[in-house]
Amino acid sequence: MPVVCSCIGGLPEIVEDGKTGLLYEPGNAYELADRIRTLWQNSALCQSLGDAGRWKVRENYAAEGLLNRLLGIYEKVIAESRRIDD
Repeated sequence: MPVVCSCIGGLPEIVEDGKTGLLYEPGNAYELADRIRTLWQNSALCQSLGDAGRWKVRENYAAEGLLNRLLGIYEKVIAESRRIDD
């Protein structure tokens, strides 16, 4: 299932318009209705956006992936600290 969300805060960094979901201007009810109508009328688009969003969540926000990225950051900091100390 795809995501429809407003272009506010960090949401546009997470939801890529036309790739992993659809965005609309905050407070614009007509644009929101249009985005929902677009998905309602285009099941292939609905499916592709939903699949892409699911993939993005698994790749970027699943616990294991977040842990691996955090460990990578720690490894870089430790390596840099050792380089400075030498």
